[in-house]
Amino acid sequence: VSPSPRNVAARALSQHTPRTTSASPRSAEPAHTTYHLPAQSAQRTTSRSRSLERDPDTGTEEQRIAILDSVIGRGNVAWIDLEDGIGDDLRATMSAAAAAAGLKVVVSRHDTSTPAAAEIQSWVEESAEKGDLVKFCSTITNPSDALQLVEASLAMKDGSVPFAIMGLGSGGDWTRLHAPVMGQSMVFATMRTEYALKDEGRINVRDVREAWQLLEY
Repeated sequence: VSPSPRNVAARALSQHTPRTTSASPRSAEPAHTTYHLPAQSAQRTTSRSRSLERDPDTGTEEQRIAILDSVIGRGNVAWIDLEDGIGDDLRATMSAAAAAAGLKVVVSRHDTSTPAAAEIQSWVEESAEKGDLVKFCSTITNPSDALQLVEASLAMKDGSVPFAIMGLGSGGDWTRLHAPVMGQSMVFATMRTEYALKDEGRINVRDVREAWQLLEY
């Protein structure tokens, strides 16, 4: 999915839950084949997600890293998502392995609340050296939160840092829908089709492409 002014790739996942678990190779392959979109594998770290002791379904840190490590060599994934909170040594190791395999790296941050636009912008710009693209996602609880994401995006749209900003909750899809005019370099979309997506801040990959055509982006 490549609307101007920048190349915007959609992350198409057959399963994408609020817990933001990974896009497994099995779920990524159909999306890549059907829509010819770059697949991405992501694993949240315990620094910004629930620990194994509180939620056994998330797995251990070692299990998450092992999955990413195995995905790197498969050849059907274009990006890997490394959480901002992982250690420098681990990031360096994973980034080097990704580069050797021809993969690009997303550095991501996931917050349960939405900070001010200036703080989002500052973090994105400061994190640019950690990966090929910087991703910020936060929980949206009111329209003001959604506007912080929009304001931060617009402030960086003419900058040199590739970024993706989005929210979870009503209004979180504003930056996804209008990504081409906000300078976003990647849009995270889902294969899910239920109506409730709009309340979650998510958007279906086919719907976002049709919206861009309708809006002439």
